[in-house]
Amino acid sequence: MNILLTGSNGYIGKALTKELSDHDLTLLHRGVCEITDEKQVDDFFLDIPYHSTRYDLVIHCAASAGGRLDNNSSDVLHDNLKMFLNLYKHKDKFDKLIHFGSGAQYHAPETYYGFSKRLISEIMETENNFYNLIIYGLFDKNEIETRFIKSCINNCKKNKTIKVHKNKQMDFFHMEDLIKLVNEYIDGTREDRLVECVYMDKLYLDDIARIVVSEMGKGKIIIEEPGLDKPYARVGGIPNWVAGSGNLKDRIIQTVGELK
Repeated sequence: MNILLTGSNGYIGKALTKELSDHDLTLLHRGVCEITDEKQVDDFFLDIPYHSTRYDLVIHCAASAGGRLDNNSSDVLHDNLKMFLNLYKHKDKFDKLIHFGSGAQYHAPETYYGFSKRLISEIMETENNFYNLIIYGLFDKNEIETRFIKSCINNCKKNKTIKVHKNKQMDFFHMEDLIKLVNEYIDGTREDRLVECVYMDKLYLDDIARIVVSEMGKGKIIIEEPGLDKPYARVGGIPNWVAGSGNLKDRIIQTVGELK
């Protein structure tokens, strides 16, 4: 399959670049084209050898402020919308588009990041060949050190206390299952236009910390503020994605085993 992948230097982009290497893969990143620049994107699609290429699929990984609340600058709104709209302008050059949405569009729409993801989702609803994969939290052994699950593992390894500021329910999803989802769209076995990347089992942050401590065989947990914070999770119903490969607990145990 002829695939155009944006944001290939990011967390998701790097994983997909490796896993999709058997396909005819074109990587669109800042070294090739600044996707926020409309003229550069126009030139990319019109330039040789790209002007004669029609892509079977665009996988749009590029995003500004990839963390849910990392950056509440108006630049985040501008950049995310410009990247998407610059690709959208050339929708006649590809058959399908996969975009990675965020739980922030539901739980933090007041932030520029959450609002940008919400607006993009609304535009995507008008296109039958656009597919939106909503991510609340993504992890595997390669996630950055400061993310919750990996930081729990690292704290145990360093004999440091795991600190949970305030407990809450959170939907994490493993990178291997995200890649499986993408492959289902590639091979045509999935056509859901919206998928929320969650598991059936629902865990709180302290549940996750306890799983890590149990698997590591050591560690302490402190919850700094009593009570429960607002959940950062899908609420109600059965998700479109039911992980046949296991559940969140199993994936956490797998990740601990890979890193301990």
